[in-house]
Amino acid sequence: MWYAIQTRMRREQLTATLSARKGCETFLLTCVPERSRPGEYREVISMFPGFLFGQFDGSYLECGQRVRITEHALEGSQGISVGRKGLHRIVVPVTLLRRPVALETHSTSAVPKQPEYEVSDKCIAEGVSDDVTA
Repeated sequence: MWYAIQTRMRREQLTATLSARKGCETFLLTCVPERSRPGEYREVISMFPGFLFGQFDGSYLECGQRVRITEHALEGSQGISVGRKGLHRIVVPVTLLRRPVALETHSTSAVPKQPEYEVSDKCIAEGVSDDVTA
């Protein structure tokens, strides 16, 4: 799904570049106005000043969701998201030196952890626990 992303005026290209580095597919519609005088500098301008369009991967993190840290010194650590601080920060309790620590990190530094195994629908319906695939 595509979203319109509001940016600061004349910062659309910078926002598009930074968003692309974070894995967001962006689209910025620009144009070059016609010259009024010969030799005049022609600046590329946005067709929608203050906006660009973006498509996200959909990995929104929710409270209670198992996550894996993907950046910084604690890369590879796992925990369950217990809260959010603002729009872009999450809190994940992890064990560090055998002590529980509340790690506060940017939401792009963590990804949802996929289950290590799948339980088939047949297994759940019949109450059988030995039909597990890895």
